[in-house]
Amino acid sequence: LGMDWSMICEGDVCVPSETDRVYKDECVWSFDSVWSKEGVYVGLKRWEAVGKRFLELSGEKVYLWQRWRKVLKDNEEEGKIGSSVPQPTPTTLGFGVEGGFASDPVAEKFWTEKEVRVVVMPGHVMVELGPDVPDFVSRAAQAVLDHQGSRRMDEIAGWREEIPESRYAENLVQLNNGKQIPSDPSMWCCEESGVNENLWLNLSTGYIGSGRPNWDGTGGTGAALRHFEETGKKYPLVVKLGTITPRGADVFSYADDENDMVLDPLLPQHLAHWGINMIDQRKTEKTMVELQIDLNQTYEFDKIMESSKMLQPIRGPGYVGLENLGNSCYMNALIQVLFSLEETSQRYLALMNNIRRTSLDPTNDIPAQMVKLAEGLLTDRYIPNTNLTDEGDKETEKQATSICPSMFRAIATRGHAEFSSGHQQDALEFLQHLLTTINKSERLLFGRLDLDSSAVPLSDIFAFQVETRLQCLTSSTVKYMYQEDNVLSLNIPIECAINHQQVLEYSDREAKRQKLKGSGNIPISDTEEPVKLRVPLLSCLECFATKEVIDDFYSSAVQQKTQALKSNRIKTFPPYLIFHMKRYYRDTDWTEKKLDVLIEVPENIDLTFLRGAGLAPGEEQMPEDEGEQKSENCPARSQREPDAGIVAQLVAMGFSENGSKRAVLATGNADAETSMAWVLNHMDDPDFNDPVPVTNGTALNVPDPNAIAMIASMGFNDRQAQAALKACQGDLERAADWLYSRIATLNEEVESVLTDEEDLTGIKTQENVRTFDDGTPSYTLKAFVSHIGSNTACGHYVAHIKKEGSWILFNDDKVAISKRPPFELGYLYFYERTRT
Repeated sequence: LGMDWSMICEGDVCVPSETDRVYKDECVWSFDSVWSKEGVYVGLKRWEAVGKRFLELSGEKVYLWQRWRKVLKDNEEEGKIGSSVPQPTPTTLGFGVEGGFASDPVAEKFWTEKEVRVVVMPGHVMVELGPDVPDFVSRAAQAVLDHQGSRRMDEIAGWREEIPESRYAENLVQLNNGKQIPSDPSMWCCEESGVNENLWLNLSTGYIGSGRPNWDGTGGTGAALRHFEETGKKYPLVVKLGTITPRGADVFSYADDENDMVLDPLLPQHLAHWGINMIDQRKTEKTMVELQIDLNQTYEFDKIMESSKMLQPIRGPGYVGLENLGNSCYMNALIQVLFSLEETSQRYLALMNNIRRTSLDPTNDIPAQMVKLAEGLLTDRYIPNTNLTDEGDKETEKQATSICPSMFRAIATRGHAEFSSGHQQDALEFLQHLLTTINKSERLLFGRLDLDSSAVPLSDIFAFQVETRLQCLTSSTVKYMYQEDNVLSLNIPIECAINHQQVLEYSDREAKRQKLKGSGNIPISDTEEPVKLRVPLLSCLECFATKEVIDDFYSSAVQQKTQALKSNRIKTFPPYLIFHMKRYYRDTDWTEKKLDVLIEVPENIDLTFLRGAGLAPGEEQMPEDEGEQKSENCPARSQREPDAGIVAQLVAMGFSENGSKRAVLATGNADAETSMAWVLNHMDDPDFNDPVPVTNGTALNVPDPNAIAMIASMGFNDRQAQAALKACQGDLERAADWLYSRIATLNEEVESVLTDEEDLTGIKTQENVRTFDDGTPSYTLKAFVSHIGSNTACGHYVAHIKKEGSWILFNDDKVAISKRPPFELGYLYFYERTRT
C-alpha cells in the first residue's frame, strides 16, 4: 500500500507470449524453486526465475514472487500418508502412463497452497497483485502465471515400446477351410501337444499352436512357429488367444522382416472369419507385456533394482537423487557417475562463483548448469529437514529438496534430434554426446575465466589411445596406427563362458518341467532361478587383443593387396577407463536383440598385458605411401582413393558416402571394423558429411577466406585466424575453441604454428599434437550402469557407485545402500586408475 510506481516504466517489464521461454518454477542458477522456504523470483523482463540469493546477479527491477506448499487434504477417503493403498497391477511397460507403474501416488493426497506477490527492487518491496499494481505490470505477471513454463512435464514412458502396424495385415490371406474356433476358452488347446495355455491362433489358417519358450525356458513348445515354417512361411500373423478383448489383443508376426509384436488394424474382421467376436471376448491370459514385466520383476528387474531386499535409504552430500523427467534415467545414471568423480567435484565446486559471475545466460551455458548440478548433488543445501512433523510440511520439504535436471537436459541435448526427444536412449551414445558437449563448453570456459594452459577438459580423464598393429604377411613389415577413444567397447565371446555344462543341465531340467506342466503334473514349488552363461571380463579383454587375419589389405611394402595380421593394444591408460559391454546387437533380420549373459567382473584388474609398446626391436616398419603423412597421435591417412568395398559396407549400414570415405581414408583403408569405429567417434563432427578435401601438394595450407573473415568478426586478427584454422584442419568451430583456450599466450602459439615447416599438408601441426594422461594400468571398479529391457530404446537405467567403501544404488530420485550389487549385469563399467 502506498507503493511509488513512478520509478517503474513499461520498458522494465515484458508480457511473454505462448511461444516465449519462461523459466518460472525453478531458479536458473540453482535448484531453489517455488517449494523453497524463500520461494523464487521471476524477473518480469527476461522471465527467468532466481532464488533470493541471486537477485543482485539477476539485476531486474520487478519480479513475480512465488512460494508453494503442500497441505494434506481433509478427506477421510484419502487415507493417511504412507498407508498401504493397493495399486493396480501394471499392464503397460511404462512409468506414470495409463496401465503402467504409478509415478507418485502419495502426491495425490495433498493440495497445493500458492502465494504470489509482485516484488519491486531496490528495497525488496512486496505488493499484492491487485488494483494498486499498474496494469502493464499486472498483465506481465498474469502472463507468467498462465504460461506453461519451460519445464514441460513429459510423460514418463521409459518402458513403452512403439508397436508398428504389420505390412501383412491389410491384404492378409485367410483360408476357407471350414474351421471355427469355439467361443469357450476352456475348449482351446494346442493342436500338436494338447496344452491349453500360451496359445496362438494363426489368422490365415485357423491353426492353434503353443507359443515359443521364453528366455528362461517357460512359455510353450513352439508349435505355432513350426506351423508357420511347415506351411512355407506364407502365413505370418498370429494372435494370442486369451488376450483378446474389445480393445485389442497381442498380435505377432513371424515374417523374417518383422519378427516382433505388431498391430493388426483389421483384427476384428480377421477374428470374425474364424467365428470369434471381439466384443464378447474377455481376457483370460497375461499379455506379452505383462509377462515381460513379470520376468523382469522376478529376475533382471529384481537383480538390478535389488527390489526383493529392504535397502536402507541414504541422504547427504553426494547421496542426492535426480527426478526422472520421462525417459531420462539414462541421463540421470550418467550424471551421478560423473559427479562422483573427484575431478568433476573439484572443478565445479571450486569455480562455482566465477562461473556464475561470468555467465551471460545461464539457460544456455553448460558450465553454469554443471555448477548447478554440483551444488545440488554435492552440498547439503538440498538435504531435507527430517525433524518436521506436519505431513504437509514434510511433503513441501520433499518437493523443495528434489533435484530436477530439466534445464541441464534442455541445454545438453539442444539440436540433437534423438536426445532432445522424449524417447529412451542408449546410455553409451548419450555419454559420448555429453562428453563432447562438455569438452566444447569447457574450452570456451577456460578462456572466459582466463585459466592457465594446464587446465584440460573434463573429458580428457577418459581419453586414451588404441594401438593397432598391422603386419603384412607377405613382407613381414609392420604398420602401427593410433586412434583416440574414450570408451573401450568389448565383444562378449559366449564360447568363453565358464559354465556351459551347468546351463545345459538347467535347460534339460526346464524342458522336463515344461512337459510336466503340459500334463498338469508339475508341483507349484518345482521352480528354480534361471542359469545363465557366465563370461569373465578378462575373456572379453583377451578377445579385444586377439590377432585376426585381414584379407585385401593394401601393403605399401609390396605395393599390392595381400593378407595382414591385425592386433589391438592400449597405448595410454587414462585416469578412468570405461568398458562398454556389447550386450545389444542387430540380428540378421535387423531387429534389436539382447545377449543374455552374465559378466564376471573383478573389482580390481591389472591391464599390463594390454599395454602397447609400438615398434619393437627387430621389426621392420612398413614404408609410407607417396604423399601419405602419419602422426603418432593421428590415424595414418592414405592419399590413395578410399577402398570402394569398405566404403560400400559402411554405406550399407546407413552412413553417408562422404562420411564413409572420410572414415576409410582416416584409418588407412584398414578394414570395415576399424572404419566403423572411426565413424562412431566422428559422426557428430560438423564436416562428417562434407566432400573429402583434396590433399595434394599444399592445398590444405590455404585457409578459406570466408572462415578467416568469420573468426576475425569475433575480435581476432587475420594471422590469428589463419593459425587456428591451420591447427584445426580448417574446422571453424574447433578453430574458435583453439583461440579462446589459448588467450593468455595466443601470440606465441600463433607464431609457433605458422613457423612450423614440418607441416606441408595441414594434417599435422605442432599444436595439434594430442597429449594423453598415461599411468599405471592398474584399476579398481568405481561405478557401473545397468540397463533393464529388451533393447536400449526402452527399459530403465540405474547406477551403482562405490562411495566411502560402500556400494550405493542410484535409481533416479531413490538413493540407497546396495546389499548385493549386480556386478554381472552391467552395461557400462567405470574403472578408476590406481592413484600413486
